[in-house]
Amino acid sequence: MNDKKGKILILSGPGGVGKDTILERILDKNPEFIESVSVTSRKMKEGEAEGADYCFKTEAEFKQMIDNDDLLEYTLFNGNYYGTSKEFVYKTLAQNKIIVFEIDYAGLKNLREKLEADILSIFIMPPSLEALRDRMHDRGRDNEKTIEERIKLAEVEISNKKEYDHVITNDNLDNAVNKVIDIVNKHKDVK
Repeated sequence: MNDKKGKILILSGPGGVGKDTILERILDKNPEFIESVSVTSRKMKEGEAEGADYCFKTEAEFKQMIDNDDLLEYTLFNGNYYGTSKEFVYKTLAQNKIIVFEIDYAGLKNLREKLEADILSIFIMPPSLEALRDRMHDRGRDNEKTIEERIKLAEVEISNKKEYDHVITNDNLDNAVNKVIDIVNKHKDVK
């Protein structure tokens, strides 16, 4: 589409590195940033809102979106479909907005196949694996076994960091947020 003006920002990094907090701060400070809202066939959970957390569809509706080629990408996970609406992305880009996706490397590869020129990717690094382990302990969400599994997964995710346009180390939250915003500002007018 020739009327696209915005950008797609991909934020990736290991669990516990601070992606959610960075994204929250960016969205609070910058009205031109819009978080991507995925389409899903799973049932709405208590506390979730249509259009804010997900766009909820029945499995039949989701499959119809697949058949109509209405999705940029989709996946089946734990018996439920998840995907990205073309309409949402193209409308948002046409409004000169920056759509933020918090996805892993596989998701980045899928989106790059369709929208390479519109994507800016940033990998968020922990200061060290030990610091990441400490953050996971401090959050108190996981037991020791789960933390060690997540550290192993983090090592795999970090091995893909060279595939990203930029790498930022989150050793200071405010600095990490400002670096992401600075990178986007330098790239948003580049077509």
